[in-house]
Amino acid sequence: MAKRRPIYQLIVYVNDTHLVGEWRSDVPSLYKYKVYEKNHLFTKEYWGGYVRHNRIHRKVLNQDGKLVKDEFVTENHAIMMYEPLLEEPKTNK
Repeated sequence: MAKRRPIYQLIVYVNDTHLVGEWRSDVPSLYKYKVYEKNHLFTKEYWGGYVRHNRIHRKVLNQDGKLVKDEFVTENHAIMMYEPLLEEPKTNK
């Protein structure tokens, strides 16, 4: 008899300040992961646009919530499709 494969569901949404992602499964996981960025900056390029730079890391936590390791995941350099340094809109009160 073939062994059943686990079922996974990816949930992604944006709140007021963050992109939030969650993996769900019908089998328990040994670890939890917290993804975060380091060394975040914007650079204005010679052609007039901006590039976002950062390094993505993740904290690996055991079932007790204790940090097992902190891992480098990837480095990101992305052309931005909007002006990153816009002022907050002024509200009339």
